[in-house]
Amino acid sequence: MKAAHIIMVALSLVCIGCTTPPEIKQALIDKDQTYAENQRLMQQYRELVGNVTQRHQQWYRYVQTRLKRGGSGNSDSMVSGSLASPTPPGGGEPKERGDEENETESRSDL
Repeated sequence: MKAAHIIMVALSLVCIGCTTPPEIKQALIDKDQTYAENQRLMQQYRELVGNVTQRHQQWYRYVQTRLKRGGSGNSDSMVSGSLASPTPPGGGEPKERGDEENETESRSDL
């Protein structure tokens, strides 16, 4: 009986002593919210780095493709050579391609 009384007193002291002050609870809540915000920011950063890496890889492949084709990377020379050429590339007649003289602009018109 005396042991039961000691256990009851001990449990009541433990329960009374275990209550967490509101300031501590608020600090833990703030810490959890900050942790969640940091996780969200880290995920956004991962996505950003992934997108930048993907664009760098695409640009690298584009540049490598242009170099393999023998191009200098100057799209202006490629466009001016293919669109403003007076002779058809495949040996066809100029009338099959349209009237280049009236449809294309020269550099002096720009």
